[in-house]
Order: sequence, then C-alpha cells, then structure tokens
Amino acid sequence: MTKIVMYWNNICVLHRRELSHLAHCKEVLARQDIDLQATCFGLGYPRHMSDYLRDPDPILPDIIVSADLEVFEDRRIFRHMETDLLPIRQWYDTKSDEGVPTVDLGEKLLPYLIIPLVFYSHDTSCDVSASLEQVAAEGREIAFGGINNSAAKSVVKTVWSRYGRDMASTLFRRAVVTGMPVQSFQLAKTDAVPLALVPSLFAVNTTEGIAFCPNDGAVAVPSYICVRNSIGRKTASKVLDLLFEPAFLRFFVEQGNLISALKGSPPQPWMERRGSKLQITTPKWLDETHPQDFYRFYCEHIPAADRHD
Repeated sequence: MTKIVMYWNNICVLHRRELSHLAHCKEVLARQDIDLQATCFGLGYPRHMSDYLRDPDPILPDIIVSADLEVFEDRRIFRHMETDLLPIRQWYDTKSDEGVPTVDLGEKLLPYLIIPLVFYSHDTSCDVSASLEQVAAEGREIAFGGINNSAAKSVVKTVWSRYGRDMASTLFRRAVVTGMPVQSFQLAKTDAVPLALVPSLFAVNTTEGIAFCPNDGAVAVPSYICVRNSIGRKTASKVLDLLFEPAFLRFFVEQGNLISALKGSPPQPWMERRGSKLQITTPKWLDETHPQDFYRFYCEHIPAADRHD
C-alpha cells in the first residue's frame, strides 16, 4: 500500500466537516491501495503548521493544505521545500473571476479556498463606501483579530505592502487587535467598536448590523495546496480530486461564505452580487521584506504576538 502523508491546517471554524471529509477520503483511497495519513495543525491542536515547520529538522509531508500563510510567506520556512514542489498550478484550472487571480502565487501553489475579510458594523447607517486604505490613513477605531494566525497578519501585511509601512503604523493608532477574529466581530456587534474587519463567515451570517466589502477589496486569506516530488502527479491527483468534490466545496461556499478557487465550483453569492474584489500582500513586498523585519514591526505594535524574529 502506498502511504501519503498530508499536513492540514485549513478552515478551523468549519473543521468538524473537514475531519468528516478527510475520513471519507481515507476510506476511498484505501480501496485504491493508498494509505492517506492526515496530520492536522492549528486551532485545537498543539501547534500551528508554520511553528512546526520552523523546527530545525521537520519531517516534510507529501501534500500540504494550509491557510497558515506563514508556511508560504516566511521564506525561512518555504525555502526548505520550494525546490521539491511540483507544478500543481498547471494541473487544475482556477477561476478567472471572484478575485481568484489576485491570490495566484505561481505554479507551485494552487489556491484552494479563500476567506474574505470584510467590514462589519452594528450601525447600519455607517459609511459603506470606506476603503481599507482610508480607514488606515485616518487611524479610525477598528477591530480585527487572529494575532497568532494568518488573519491579523494578513491585514497588517496587506496595508504595509500596498500603502506603506507608515500607513500600517497609523492603522494601529486606534486598532483593537484580538486573539481571534470572532472576538473582533463580537466587539463590533455589541457596539464596543464602530467597525471591524472580520471573516465573511461571521459578518454575512448575522441578521444584525451591516456587512460590506472595503472599497479597495476584501483582504484575502487563502489556503493553498502544494505537492512535493516525493509522490507523482497521478498518485497526488487521486487525493486532490477528492478534496475538490463538488459537495465539499459547496459546503464551504454556502456555509462559510468562502470563495472556492477551482474553476467550475460554485460562486460565492454575497461577493458576486456586490462585484467585490480582493486584495492581498503583494509578491513584491514578500520578496523584498525579510520576515524578521515584519515580526519586529508586528510585535512592536502587538506585544502579545508570538515572536519569530
């Protein structure tokens, strides 16, 4: 039996459904003489995937599925696997709309699911034309969360990379940064802060207040799939095809208000109706900014954050 090791750190809030589907995948693959061994990281588990991969000699898997973006964005981690990755992006077509091209990072990383971070306010009369740039430049009171995961880091990286380091500093002037995104949502829902930047999963599903996209685009927190050359394309595709089962992708789109990147998968109705776009940390910034510099800046403004500098 062929053993395939997969590391998984995807959509933590919907993880129960993920576990159910991974068990289904294991059963299907066993009938094809493949032993899928999935190891999960993130919320509810001892470590984030990026923390484990920072170890001096981590055991690398055959397949990675991760919304822990430090795995791909922190060059100190990614360089240890980059040369071994197969051109998975060439194997599957992704959407040309819904902002999906924005998150394309080259042939070795395949966008999977995208969490849009959108504005939410309990005050339905708030300015729904606001942009993230405007909010940051004016140092408005805003909450966002996920200090030690990709959510808060993506907000800061996106502002810094697109609008400058000084703008990122100004963002923190009256920002409330919470441990988890749901805490930021609760602050806005209870009027403790006038505005929050939170996952669409929370903002769109509530019957109170108003959710709207930043005028310059929802901050995207994508998950990516990559495959090491420890297995071949034919074997890897047997696993990936199961991860792309229509019912599984539809669950994330309908229940989580997420964007599925795979071409032909269901569109995200809430985003589609608004013609909304996405923004993300620019590849140029990732190339030019050392992770140590980012973490020094990040921990200067959020002393509670885990240090990786």
